[in-house]
Amino acid sequence: MLMNADPGEEARRMLKLSDLVDRPDIRLGPLLISPSRRVVQGPEGSIHPEPLVMQVFLLLLDSRGKVVMRNELFDRCWGEAAVGDDSLNRAIAGVRKIAADAAPGLFAIETVPRTGYRLTGEILSFEADTGKTHRVSQRVPISRRAMLGAAAVGLGGLGAFAFIRQRQDPRVAALVEKGRQTILYGSPTRAQGTDYFQQATKLAPNNAAVWGWLAVAHRNVAENAGPDEVAAAVQACREAADKALAIDGNEANALAALATLQPFLGDWPGAEARLRSVLARAPTNFLALDQYTILLQAAGYNQESWTANERAIRAEPLSPLPQYKRALKHWIFGRPDQADLTIERALELWPRHPAVWNSRLMLFAYTGRGEAALHFMNDERARPRLFSAEMSDYWHTSIAGLSRRSKSEIEKARRVNLAYAKRSPGFATWAIMTTSMLGELDAAFEIASGYLLRRGPSVGSLLKDSREMPINDHRWRRTMNLFTPATAAMRADPRFLELCDGIGLSDYWARRGKKPDYQLQPA
Repeated sequence: MLMNADPGEEARRMLKLSDLVDRPDIRLGPLLISPSRRVVQGPEGSIHPEPLVMQVFLLLLDSRGKVVMRNELFDRCWGEAAVGDDSLNRAIAGVRKIAADAAPGLFAIETVPRTGYRLTGEILSFEADTGKTHRVSQRVPISRRAMLGAAAVGLGGLGAFAFIRQRQDPRVAALVEKGRQTILYGSPTRAQGTDYFQQATKLAPNNAAVWGWLAVAHRNVAENAGPDEVAAAVQACREAADKALAIDGNEANALAALATLQPFLGDWPGAEARLRSVLARAPTNFLALDQYTILLQAAGYNQESWTANERAIRAEPLSPLPQYKRALKHWIFGRPDQADLTIERALELWPRHPAVWNSRLMLFAYTGRGEAALHFMNDERARPRLFSAEMSDYWHTSIAGLSRRSKSEIEKARRVNLAYAKRSPGFATWAIMTTSMLGELDAAFEIASGYLLRRGPSVGSLLKDSREMPINDHRWRRTMNLFTPATAAMRADPRFLELCDGIGLSDYWARRGKKPDYQLQPA
C-alpha cells in the first residue's frame, strides 16, 4: 500500500487538501507523482490535475488494483457534499487523462459496472519510492527504459542507454529519447527520428548506442520510403550500423537493423536465422522482437508469433505497435471480446495512429459488424489525417458486400477489390481478405497470385499509393493476412498450398520440421 491508513475510521474519513500538501512525492517506475505540487510526470510529459482528480487518482493507486467502491470515492473525496454521478465521472475522466497525457499504456482505469473502479496495468508491478522528495524535471522526461537502462543494456534491449550510464551530455540523452519515442510510435508517415539521431552522433561520435539507433531509423525509412529514397536509406542504415559495430561488436540495434534490412518473402529460413541470432545476443531488442512477430505470423506460426509479440510488449509497453498486433491476434485465436477490449484501449491512447485505427476498422468489418464499421469510419473527428476518398470508397463498397450479402453488392465489392488491389500492397492486403470473406475465392486467389507471385491479370504496383493511408507492415509483401479468420476459406482450398509453394512457405515449413498452426487444427 502507498498510504499507511488504518482500515477503520482513518480509511473512511474525507480527504482534505492538506492531505495532498503533507503527502510525499511518489516514484512508480517512470511515473513521478507529486501530490503537494499537483504534478504527475511521465514518459510523455507532465500534467497538473485538479485537486479532486489527484485525490481520486491516489485512492485508486493506494488500492493497488483492488476495486474502490463508488460510495467510498464519494465519501472520501466529497464527504457530505450533494454531488451526483457527473462529478465522479469527470474525476475518473481526469485520471484517465493523466494516463493518456503523461504515461500512455502504463496504467488504465477499469470500470466495474454498478460497483466502482480499479487501477490496472504495468504500474502495479513497481514498488513505490517515497523516501525522498523528487525534483520535477523541466527537461525531456526519460522513460522507464532509460531508468532501467543498465538492465536493458545488459540484456541488449532496444532501450540501450549506454550514454546515460556514462554520464554523457544530457543533450544526447534528450535527442535520443525524442528519436526513440518517434520509432516506438511507429508511424510510417514520419521521418523515423533520423534528424534527432544524426544530431546526437555529432555530439557523441564514439557512442555505439547512438549510431545503432540511427541505423534503426534509416532501416525504417528504407521500408516505408518512396522509390527515389529507398537505396539511399539502405546505404545510410549500413553505414550507421557499421560505425556502431566498429565501436561495439554486440550493439543490439545495429545488429537488428542489418538483420531486418530486406523483405522476408522468399527468404524465410534466412530471415529467421538472422533474427534468432540477434535475439540470442539481445533477448529484449524491440525491433528484432517486432520483426520476429511479423515473420512468424506471416509464415502461419500464430502461437509462436503471439509469444514473440508478448515479449515485445514487455520490452516496450508504451509502443502502439505490439498493442494493435495483440488485438488482431485475439481475433485470430477466436477471442473477439478480448480483441475489442485491447484495440479500444489502444485507440484511447493512440487515436490517430494509422495501424491502430485500421485494426479497429478491420475488426468491425471482418466480424460481421458493418454498421459499426461505417459509423467508426465516418467519424471525421477520429480519423487519421491521411484517410483518403479512395479508401472511403473501397471500404464503403466492401462493407456493403460483407454485411448486406446481396448478389449485386457482392459483385460490386468483387469488382472494386480487383481494381484497388492493383494500386498498392496495402490495398492488395485488404482485398485478399475481403474477397475471401465474400466467398469470391477466384478473385481472392487472382489477387494473391498477382501480388505475391507476380502472375496473372492482377499484377499491380508494389509501391505505396499516395491515396492510401500509410499503415505499418503493409510494405514488402507481407503475408500475415493469409493466416487470419478472414482467409479461412482460402486455406481450405487446394490452391492455397500452391500459393504457399510459390512463395517458399512450403519449403520453409519442411525445413523447419513444423507444420503451420492451421494444419494442426480442423479446417
